[in-house]
Amino acid sequence: SGIGAGESLKAHGLEVLVERKAVGRNLQDHLGLDYLYRSRVPTLNDQLYPRWGKLWQGLRYVLTRRGPLSLSVNQAGGFVRTGPAAARPNMQLYFSPVSYTRAPKGKRPLMNPDPFSGFLLGFQPTRPTSRGHIGLRSANPMDAPEIHPNSLATEKDREEMVEGCRVMRQIAAAPA
Repeated sequence: SGIGAGESLKAHGLEVLVERKAVGRNLQDHLGLDYLYRSRVPTLNDQLYPRWGKLWQGLRYVLTRRGPLSLSVNQAGGFVRTGPAAARPNMQLYFSPVSYTRAPKGKRPLMNPDPFSGFLLGFQPTRPTSRGHIGLRSANPMDAPEIHPNSLATEKDREEMVEGCRVMRQIAAAPA
């Protein structure tokens, strides 16, 4: 479009129409972390892992709009303070009665539940302080941009991720 940081636009052979250094800057995201657990009782993995289970639950959803495919991925959650120093909740928690191993970096296969009963506990800090940026890869608008999330760039964000891990372990160690 020609709107953005002049140096970057010129480096890709683009005409600078409007100089705006802030374009693509101040990217912020909530970095989350999931803990996957095996379960001693059946979970949605048992219904959704086998091929016939996917087919059955898909058909069930299409015909009745019910079943596990009609539900949110996360079945429960909440907000907590990770310690007395936090004036307000600083962590969002998630629970999902399904577990899945993430695809290796660079791969995008369909998510598939693990072949065993399992569930997921996850968290993310609510107010990250790290900032990243998005930049041009080339002058071709069809090329994906360069994305630099810069997650965990601040000490506060690193500390909160450690605190979140501690809270997850406390929850996992609690009796049923």
